[in-house]
Amino acid sequence: MAAAPATRAQYRELRSLLASPTSRRAAGTFVVEGSVLVAELLASDLEVRYVVGIAELLEPFSDAAVDLFEAPDRRLSSILSTRSPQQIAAVATIPSIEPLLDGPLLAQVDMADPGNVGTMIRTAEAAGQAGVVLVGSCADKWNPKVVRASAGASFRMPVSQCTEEELFSSRSTPVVATVPSGGSDYHAVDLRNATICIGNEAHGLSPEFVSRCDDAVTIPLAGPTESLNAAAAAAVLVFAARDQRRAVTIPTPTRMDR
Repeated sequence: MAAAPATRAQYRELRSLLASPTSRRAAGTFVVEGSVLVAELLASDLEVRYVVGIAELLEPFSDAAVDLFEAPDRRLSSILSTRSPQQIAAVATIPSIEPLLDGPLLAQVDMADPGNVGTMIRTAEAAGQAGVVLVGSCADKWNPKVVRASAGASFRMPVSQCTEEELFSSRSTPVVATVPSGGSDYHAVDLRNATICIGNEAHGLSPEFVSRCDDAVTIPLAGPTESLNAAAAAAVLVFAARDQRRAVTIPTPTRMDR
């Protein structure tokens, strides 16, 4: 498909969507940047409105069933959110919010850092979790930093949003808190079908939240480091859950003292 010239209105739209979650919600659209992520987006089930970029980066998508718009060289540099960006982006429709799923979930609680949110979506997909749930005040799933950090997983992975109350009222399977100390060794807790909860980067999970969980787990550390980065802790636990699901025998679950 031949590319038409990009318009000023499209440049304004890109700038607005990249800058503001309010603009994304109002328009019902978000932006994907870079050739790899644009290709991942086009391979997904999401609705793509259009792709804009320089001619050489649009060429691989010439047979795609999507409108293509050509931007002059370097025109997108001042608009896109990355430093030294690839000169290509796509605008896609934000899908409906996923309902809370059954099965093993990774819950991010008040997770403010978009890099962590996206990385954990990617990690949850890699470990075979059924989905991710953003609890409370988390970074916007369609923030460009979240999308980049997810490396395409956010286009495929079911991601729900809910309040703390909705999380606990909806779960028929164990809800497991992650705490830096004082919890059970994570090897000794049945994580196969659990909702594994990771707290805010600065403060972790509140004592009140932890008290509502079925178990609390701690990752034993060999060195003097106080705790792991939230995304690193999530990776340890969701892959432990994956190993348990694949194991012939599983550890006897321990229940947190109330």
